[in-house]
Amino acid sequence: MVTRISSIGLRGMEGYRIQVEVHVIEGPPSFIIIGLPDLAVKESRERVLSSLILMGCNVSNEKVIVQLSPPEQRKMGPFFDIAIALGVMKEKGKTKANFDENTAFVGSLRLDGAVQSVDGLLPSLLAATRLGFKEIYVPAALETPIKNIPSLRVIPVHHLDDCLAHLEGQPTLSIFDTQSNTSSQTEVVPEFHHDFSKIIGQERAKRALVIAASGNHHLFMSGPPGCGKTLLAETYPSILPQLSDEEYLEMLSVYQISSTNPPPRSRLPFRSPHHSSSYVSLVGGGSSPKPGEASLAHHGVLFLDELPEFTKKTLDMLREPLESGKVHISRAQGTVTYPARFQLISAMNPCPCGYYGAKNRYCTCSPREIQKYHNRISGPLLDRFDIFLPLVPVSLEHGKNEGPTSMELRQQVVEARRIQSERYGGTVTNATASLDTLLRVGKVTSKQVQLIERHAQKGQWSNRVQVKILRLARTIADLNGEKEVTDQALWEAMTFQRRPVAKGDWKMFVI
Repeated sequence: MVTRISSIGLRGMEGYRIQVEVHVIEGPPSFIIIGLPDLAVKESRERVLSSLILMGCNVSNEKVIVQLSPPEQRKMGPFFDIAIALGVMKEKGKTKANFDENTAFVGSLRLDGAVQSVDGLLPSLLAATRLGFKEIYVPAALETPIKNIPSLRVIPVHHLDDCLAHLEGQPTLSIFDTQSNTSSQTEVVPEFHHDFSKIIGQERAKRALVIAASGNHHLFMSGPPGCGKTLLAETYPSILPQLSDEEYLEMLSVYQISSTNPPPRSRLPFRSPHHSSSYVSLVGGGSSPKPGEASLAHHGVLFLDELPEFTKKTLDMLREPLESGKVHISRAQGTVTYPARFQLISAMNPCPCGYYGAKNRYCTCSPREIQKYHNRISGPLLDRFDIFLPLVPVSLEHGKNEGPTSMELRQQVVEARRIQSERYGGTVTNATASLDTLLRVGKVTSKQVQLIERHAQKGQWSNRVQVKILRLARTIADLNGEKEVTDQALWEAMTFQRRPVAKGDWKMFVI
């Protein structure tokens, strides 16, 4: 007789059903795990054997065969210890428990039979509902995030003994019914070190950041040192709305897989990698592919300061996640996909020395050096940005008048996001709305499309840029409380297409 128990494997963020088949037969003493296990899975043998011996189940004189199906899919991580141990005990007649195909077992064992947590438990729980499981046994170390996973009975396990007793009908374990705990999250107002009311001047920059936050638009800042690029970017998260339950769980799953501490519940991810970062650290990779900074910024902000200082290869790797919201990492064993739907905020100096176009400093760069500096950023990457924001240093005399606080600006952003949610449904924002959707429900007229097409020839705008202008205009109209996109909103959107210096033109910004 072969015992079959269900578990869950992970391929990146994608979970899939694993059937653990266990057969104990007479033969040369051995413990074999087949089905393309990696080293962590192979080590399960020692953990399981030690736990079984302490529980009075000795198989040292028998042959144990463990098959992990589907056999063609490589199995990674110590997720299957509990299922393997229970299968062996069932084969040896040490338990009368029956294993339902709608019940999954996920977790690793210590040598004494205690159940310990592993990276990737939360993605496994999210996958369990999609795969049709009704019940799942997991390490008790997993805590509050399970409250937001619907239609799944989660049973936390401390020790293999407890799990076995519970399966045999003894009510030794508590059952966490997540279906009865799916209440919407309470809005928690976060505290930040910076506030927009304390930033001197830069009113147009603040307006641009509010627009970017409202529609989730990518933003590109350029200006000499000291004009406030980094300060504006670091203050930007203070006006962003809190993540929904679904978004929070997705973000938390990425951090679990990468073994990185997540941000507090009240804050969005804000990642700011150094310009010396490799493309692997930024996009993800490695022999056992792990998420990079792009995925760690999922549902948050990726801030790239000194953009031209990143390698061209690294920057071009960002084009895929900016378009699709995903990162695909190919290896010989297959392709791993991680989510990477982030908002990109970038900043750069106008030239290598930083002072090209500055009023109070002299630029020491030659035209050739400036052109080479700007050529590090490809045209296709620039096309992914919605807002281009040239900045100049402000006078200290602007510091007397305080503008709106971050909390006041955040309320405007939340209201604009609410309007978009009602318009499109779900979490779709203006930044990702298609042209067809904008024309159908976004209140954009054909005359406005024609107006953009006429200006596209002068500004040398691609079709992608023209659609981005329409999206930006829709966001501006939402902020202004207008149901239809006005010509004024459209003109304001076009003013944010002032790009860095173009080839052969040595003015600081062109339109």
